[in-house]
Order: sequence, then C-alpha cells, then structure tokens
Amino acid sequence: MSGKKILIVDDEPNLLDFLRIRFSEEGYTPKTAESVEEALEVLKEGPVDLVMLDIRMPERDGFDFLRVVSTKHGKPRMPVIVMTGRSEFESLTREIAVDGFVNKPFEMPHVFREVKRVLSQKKKTVFLADSERSGQAQAIAEELREECFQVFFINGVSGFNECWAKQPADYIVMEYEQNSMDGEEMIMEIRKCAAAPLIVYSYSGMDFREKSLRAGASVYVGKPKSPSAIMNTIREFEIK
Repeated sequence: MSGKKILIVDDEPNLLDFLRIRFSEEGYTPKTAESVEEALEVLKEGPVDLVMLDIRMPERDGFDFLRVVSTKHGKPRMPVIVMTGRSEFESLTREIAVDGFVNKPFEMPHVFREVKRVLSQKKKTVFLADSERSGQAQAIAEELREECFQVFFINGVSGFNECWAKQPADYIVMEYEQNSMDGEEMIMEIRKCAAAPLIVYSYSGMDFREKSLRAGASVYVGKPKSPSAIMNTIREFEIK
C-alpha cells in the first residue's frame, strides 16, 4: 500500500493536519482539502487511490462531492470511505453507496485497517455470454466498464468453464439466444458450477422468461430498453 494517494476532505484544519501526518507516517501520500471545491481541484491534478470524505461540511457537503464524482448509476469512480459521527452511521449506510465508513472520534488502528481493506479490493467481474460482434453486447459491456466492473466475453459453455476456473465472476449476464446451444441448456450448464446472480436478456423479441427462470436464471429482463437496464438490475443485487 506504500505510496498510495489518499485525498482527505474535511472542514476541520486541525483534523486534516493530524490525518496528513498519520497517513504519511504509514507510507501513504496524503492530499488534503477543506472543502468540496478544493477536493475537486485536487482531482483535476490527477487520480487518487482513495478518498476519505467528511459528509457534514458547510456550503457544499460530502453528498455534493459524491454527486460530482459518481457515475450516472450513483457509484463513485474511485474508492471512498466516509468519515462520520456515530449517530449518523446507520442512516448514512442506507443513503449512499460508498466503500466504507469510519466513525469520529477516530481510532487510528481501525482507520488504517479499513483503508487497507478498501485498497485491497479488486474490481467486481461480469461474465457476458454474448457475441463480441454484437453492437448491443458491446454497449452493455461499455456501460459495465464505466461502472468500474471488469467484463469478460464468454463463448459457450466451454469458454465459461475455462474462465470460471481461472476467476469466478460476481455476476453473469447472457443473451438467451446462443449460437452454440439452446439458451435454457446454457443456463442449466452454468448453474452446475456457478451460484452467482445470472441475468438473462434477449433482443430477439421472443419471451423466454419462463424457460430462463425454470432453468435457473436469477432475473429475466427481456429486451433491454437500453444498456442501463442491465446495470440497474445489477445495482438491485448490489444493495440487497
């Protein structure tokens, strides 16, 4: 974790100085900002590895910062740990999708454990069982990548098994109509080794809901109105 850039955003100068010193002592490269405006200016200088964010600040608060740095689906584009008072902890965990929380007043060993935990997290992975030549599939993949997911295209059951053996996915997304086999059979084959959420769609105009769910799909979304329909479905699993 040595050298990782940490942006600390808080309106208390004494606290910023304390955290800057402590993070430097641990080998991190801390940057500080006393306001949302200062924090956004820091980000213009280059990406950071993690943001430590106070929510309750005068004028523009931490929610304003999150709105600016988040994707259209509400996920911050970089890891964020929120610094909050204990009385706010429970309500904030329901309101915002960030990577972690630390309570004020701080217990620094806990802060550093939480920072290490968040920095060690890998991007979540999606297996996309569709043709890479499909314009719709490429649009879905682009949307997922913008939301910070790793995307791997899967070709048939053999391709799925090979990829799954190397790195299991957090989510599986598939077009029902497959070139190599019937969609229902493909779902059943996937379910032999994978319990991850399986989201099925189809641009054919046919309704494969009953067959998909019977074979083991978690959700059948039909014909997506846009790539966001797939991302919205994944977000529903994320917040459960």
